[in-house]
Amino acid sequence: MEHEEYVTARHARLVEHAIELGWPEADAPALVAEVLEAQRSEIARSDDPDPAVREALARRVLGKPEPRNRPWTLIAVVTVVVLALGLVWAWQQQPPTLVPSVFAHDADTATRTLEDAGYRVRVETVDACEPRGLALSSEPAAGSEHGRGEEVLLRSAIPAGPACLAIYGFRSDAWEFVAFARGGAAPPFARQVRVYVDGVLAARLTDDAASDRASWDAALAPLEEVASRLAPTSTGMPRIVVDSLVPPPSRCGVDTPASLVDRIALRVSVDPSPDGGDAPCPVTADLYTDDLNRIEAVALHTDPSDATAPR
Repeated sequence: MEHEEYVTARHARLVEHAIELGWPEADAPALVAEVLEAQRSEIARSDDPDPAVREALARRVLGKPEPRNRPWTLIAVVTVVVLALGLVWAWQQQPPTLVPSVFAHDADTATRTLEDAGYRVRVETVDACEPRGLALSSEPAAGSEHGRGEEVLLRSAIPAGPACLAIYGFRSDAWEFVAFARGGAAPPFARQVRVYVDGVLAARLTDDAASDRASWDAALAPLEEVASRLAPTSTGMPRIVVDSLVPPPSRCGVDTPASLVDRIALRVSVDPSPDGGDAPCPVTADLYTDDLNRIEAVALHTDPSDATAPR
């Protein structure tokens, strides 16, 4: 509102208001003129400045100090922004960390693992003869130094092509057991499961007990360890080798249990050796199933002498 327009319209009433508040009548016009001049900017930016002007006049008459402009809200906002910028800066100054392995993880679990390590994750699907959604690799590879907050590309599998049909079931079952060794969901087990470690019967488990990872005690520890290990490969992770066969009578100096001789097994080996090489005796699990494709015996072969791969 125009200052002069407001003064013309309201001056007389404001003088009366000052007198009503107790200001001497002879001095009231001068007081009102002073208050109106002090409120010039408020009058100019308001469509109805009357309440603000009356409040200012009342403060002068009653001897109350003018309210100070205490920018607590602004101070709080600035403080939060500064703290946030400081946290971002501190985060960025942290040394690079190693990209974790996502071996035997599905894409969802792998994404959580990478995000928990401080990375942003972008998922890309790739045609592969592997279970749908299996984490195949990351870029940068597992074990690489990478700054927190940076992006990691996660590649996950989409089964494609008729050539996959012949091996898809075997590889799916193999990955399921390795994932179980790493803490994932249990594969289907028979009502009774025999567990052999390096040719020796280590446990007899019911199906419920077998489905509980804790029931296996240390039996799965070698498989879990090698599956979790960083490896000198292009992905930074070990390789999985899967075959359906009748295991030979002896492997790496360990005899096949007599009750399992001449039976077909799904052999799952986790090989941490460099690209182009093969471990002579990788950690292996031979899985024997019943007619319903439930695991009823597991023959684990460990290789304590294999310490060549980085951890």
